Amino acid sequence: MNPLKSFNPLLVLPVVIITTLGLAVLFSTSASLAFDQAQFLLIGIILFGAISFLDLDLLDKFSLPIFLVCLVINILPLFIGSEIRGSRRWIQIGDFGFQTSEVLKLGFAVFLSSNLSRLNINKPSLKLFFFIILTLISLVIVFLEPDLGTTGILFLSLLALVIFKGLSFKRLALFILLILLLVAPLWTFLKDYQKSRIVGFLNPQEDLSGTGYNTYQSIIAVGSGGLLGRGYGRGSQSHLSFLPEYHTDFVFASFAEEWGFIFCLLVLVCFAILFLTMLKIAQKAKYSFYSLLAFSCFILLFLQTYINVSMNLGLFPVTGVPLPFMSYGGSSLITSFCLLGLVNNCYKKETGG
Repeated sequence: MNPLKSFNPLLVLPVVIITTLGLAVLFSTSASLAFDQAQFLLIGIILFGAISFLDLDLLDKFSLPIFLVCLVINILPLFIGSEIRGSRRWIQIGDFGFQTSEVLKLGFAVFLSSNLSRLNINKPSLKLFFFIILTLISLVIVFLEPDLGTTGILFLSLLALVIFKGLSFKRLALFILLILLLVAPLWTFLKDYQKSRIVGFLNPQEDLSGTGYNTYQSIIAVGSGGLLGRGYGRGSQSHLSFLPEYHTDFVFASFAEEWGFIFCLLVLVCFAILFLTMLKIAQKAKYSFYSLLAFSCFILLFLQTYINVSMNLGLFPVTGVPLPFMSYGGSSLITSFCLLGLVNNCYKKETGG
């Protein structure tokens, strides 16, 4: 059988376009960053291919050990991690540093999918209690790093997954109420810079040189791009360093300034095709684990994309969430390809590829 038939073209082609445009906008600002990203991209592609041919039943069988290893890895930055902007999210190995919460996304997807495929979430049990406790521990660990953006993504992924699984409306309402009661006191645990980002989002015009600076400069970059962009390599916001983190958190704004609305629309259409394909694979999967795994990978990437683009447009607080397949960074890019590989594997299983 032709091995190419094992890969869903509607998963692959949109990502090819997005990563190519991502490399282009990185190269326009820094050739060295683009070269580094190309190396991460190669690793991501290799892992995507390898994961596409993994035995998913083994992942299902060993989901708990995999998740526990990911938890241990996430605890390490609290003790030996590199502190960047007040957060300990990174572990440095030689010249390469990786964000441990990205690793947790993989373990989180596998663990949740494996357990929810077996558990009756509408019937209290000891196994369900154990599952909830472990899941909450993982969220607390990421929150303490602190990584508010990833904590939110993981929590919303959990919420979406239990709804997809069929949590009753009564229990869902109770769950949301409990979360709201728990979230309010968390404000006191937020770092000052996290509080400032939220306040700055609510009124960015109030402090344009402080809390509202990032959002304001991002909006300027997007708006100045117009319909067709200012031209390749002519983005003043990124090239003159007005736009912070133009290669990571605000790569979409940097891209919008140089390439314009038309190409931004192309990127968003590619993401839409990718996510609809992932969702279709999740809905068509015959086995519960495959269905939940594909859906969990879909929702993780979708939420990350939605939050990042909204953040670049001034519709969401600055959270440090990168844009999948486009933002600079090995941890995020490689994890995104791994999640994509898991979904493609589910597709391969269902089609017999």
